[in-house]
Formats: sequence, structure tokens, C-alpha cells
Amino acid sequence: MSSMEGDFSGERPRGPEHPGICDAAEFVDRDAIEAQAWGLIANRESLNDVEVAQQERRDNARTALWEGLTKSGHLSRIEIHGTFEEINAQVLSRLLRGWSDRLPEAEKRRRFPEICEELTIQAVQKAIVADELPESTAVALASDFPEDMPEKSARNLGYRPDNKKGMVRSTHLVAHPDGTYTRIIEQMSRSNGTWRSTFGFLKAAGITPMHRETADVTALATPFLYSVQDYTNGVVDIQKRLDQHAGPNIRYGEIIGANPLHVNYDQVRQESMAREKQAEKLLDGIAAYEEKLDALVAQGLIEQRQRDSQYGKKILHTLRAICTMAPEYAADCFGQKAATYYQRASDAVLTGDFDRAQRIISDARQHEEVVVICGASLSDEEEAELGLGLDSMANNLKNTKELWGWKAGICRVMSCATRPGQTEVGPCSVCRKCQAKFDKGQDPTKLTTRPKPKAPATIELIKPKIVEPEPMPLAA
Repeated sequence: MSSMEGDFSGERPRGPEHPGICDAAEFVDRDAIEAQAWGLIANRESLNDVEVAQQERRDNARTALWEGLTKSGHLSRIEIHGTFEEINAQVLSRLLRGWSDRLPEAEKRRRFPEICEELTIQAVQKAIVADELPESTAVALASDFPEDMPEKSARNLGYRPDNKKGMVRSTHLVAHPDGTYTRIIEQMSRSNGTWRSTFGFLKAAGITPMHRETADVTALATPFLYSVQDYTNGVVDIQKRLDQHAGPNIRYGEIIGANPLHVNYDQVRQESMAREKQAEKLLDGIAAYEEKLDALVAQGLIEQRQRDSQYGKKILHTLRAICTMAPEYAADCFGQKAATYYQRASDAVLTGDFDRAQRIISDARQHEEVVVICGASLSDEEEAELGLGLDSMANNLKNTKELWGWKAGICRVMSCATRPGQTEVGPCSVCRKCQAKFDKGQDPTKLTTRPKPKAPATIELIKPKIVEPEPMPLAA
């Protein structure tokens, strides 16, 4: 705890600079929650299996992709529909499936408060259903980067030491007239997600966390409540206040202007939805692959760690294709060195040369950063025998290009007449007109200047020609 020792010692918190935010421990018995969590972990094998819904598998795929593609400044939103009991069982079952005695102790220390977070959410939402708390009450939590964990261990567990990636997430419940509910979970990614901003925010809200083994575990063990009526932009408003405690000129944990993917707070919700919509048609394939893996685990044909490794391979295969369709994500996803290769691979796809793009991506792999696939891998023969083999990268790129959507953006063809304004861009971040030229075998990138837009048609009046008189000759 040396990294944060003394941050809350001595003086009392200086009062609520963030009104309406309070410690969840004021409404929930933390000791009882922790005792319940340990009981569930101990008896998890005897609990009834909860069927994984197709929507949950799609949500898993979406979350995995966008956590990989963006370092910070992205908002993910998940909606779970059903009865109150169905929703609670689905989320808790997922968390308990993620617990393993084989996990490193440092990771167990983080997973435990996440289970406690879910039990806290359920207790708060039960009070909402019983009209004991306002229906606008939301539960939020800062999930910080594990600074005390060795960098190699952090990478192996899927964390990102390069920018100390953290999250802040928020959960609230919406009731429907038919007696069903929708649980809305929003998660905002941020760089430099550490105790420095998190504890500053909590202190300013008048919340004093109970010290745990490490700073990040302390943050995870301190869920707080707020009202979506007071903070109408939800988790974005919470992130904005965390940034206020990170220093001046900070947005999503980074200096404003440092990351080209970042947009303003009031735009991030819409932009994140537009990004995810582009990749929406890729989710079903990943969800089906996960379902096949889970079936093989249930049949005893593969182990859980092999399942996790194969799922990671599928995600990585998809990330490489996405960074070719949208090379602006490559630097965040794989690092700046690899990004130059993905730009070239994207150029090859534009001209229809998928084999060349495959070779370029193969070269890029030795320069990729933050590529983590945990667990025991299957051999190529085992993958083929179990029906788990992945397409070649060339075929993967072809399929992804067909499924990739369109969104507002700037066409990357420098000679495009739409630049520097925005238009609709699709595969390889080009507009429809430039894509049509590529499809015809033309290459608009070879034009050195942008065509000038035609002047609007006007009616010109015919003016009479004025003839200047010749000068009179001077008298002799």
C-alpha cells in the first residue's frame, strides 16, 4: 500500500465537491456482501447452470474488440433484458464462471471485489424495486490499472501498462410496464487510470475508502451511488470529474489533443455508438465461435484454459482485420510501429490485393505491442479436428470488408474532393465515391491534388461591348 499510503490519513475529507455522490456502504452492509461472495465462490460448482444468452455472447465480443481497439475515450453500453431474477442470475453466473483457483493471487484479489460489486448492485436495485431508493439511483465504480502488479504479469492478464488503462463503469435499472426490467451497464475507458485521480475524486465526494491490499483493489472495493437525474450523461459525467482530479487540460486521462481518436465529452456517446455499429456484423461470427468453444468444454474435449486461448486467437484475428479496414485504430491497438504496416495493408485491400495485405500483416506481427493470448494453445491439427480452425488472413479480410459498416469520418484519400470535411467512410476509411473508383480498377490516391468543385451555374447578362474612341491627332 506504499503507493497511496497517507492519501486519506490525517485530515478528514474536505467535503462534497461532487454533490449527490455517496458511498454505497451507507446503504449496503459490506461485511455481509463479502461473506455472501465467499460463499458463492466456495459453492460455485454446485450452483445451477445459467444458459448463456446469444446477446451476452455478442456483448462479450463487442467488449473484447473495443477494449483492444481503443486505449481510452470509448464508451461501451450493454443492455440486459428480463425479469429481475433472470438479469441477476445471468450477470452473477458470468462472474463466477470467471473465477478459477488457478488464477494468480493478484488477479483473485481483483476478481473478488468485482463479485462484491455485483452483489452490491443487486442489493441496491432490490431496494429500488421495493421503493426504498429512487429509481434514478445508479451504482458506479472506478476499475483502476493494477500499478503494483509486475508489468509482464499485467500484460499476461490482459491489462495495458503502456497507458495504464483503467475503466469507470455505471449500472442502473429501468422498469417496464409488463414487470420486466432492463439493466444498463456503461463503461468508459481512460488512460492513467490510477489512484491519483480516483482517490482525489472520492475524497472530493466525501467518500473514505477502506484500505485494501493495493490501491487498485481499494478502488474496486469502493462502489458509490449517484442519480442519473443529477448526472444526466451518466458515466461520461463521472469520467469528466475524474479528469478534473488528474490535472489541467486532461480528457479521458490524457492531454487534450494527444489522441486523434478522442472526441469531446458531449460527442463521445454518439461517436462510440457509431464506431461499434461499423463492426456490428462481425459479432455473430465471434459469438458462434464462443458457443462452439463452450460446448467443447462441456463435453470435456478441451480445457477451460484452452477455450480462453482459442477465444483470444479469434479476437486477435478479428482485430487485425479491423485495423486493416480502419487503420486509424492500429496505433492504439498494436502500437505505432505496427500501425505503419496496417496502413500499407489497407492500401493493398483498397486495390483488391488481399494476398499482399496478408503478407504485410504477417510482417506487422513482429512489431505488434499489447498482444496477449493466455492459456494453453491447441495445435493446428487439434484446431482442425475440433472445427476451430480460423480462416486465412486473406479470407478474413475479404469477409470483414463485406461486413464492415459506414460511419461519418474523413476520407483518407488525400485527393478526395470531400476533404477536409466529413462524409460517410467505410472499409479502409474511404468514401463511397473513392471506393467506387477502386472497384473499377482506378487509383484515386495517385492524384496529387484534389479536384476543384464546380462553380454553381449562374445566368450572365450580355453586356454591350464598349469601344474606346481613338485619340484625336494633335494640331500641327
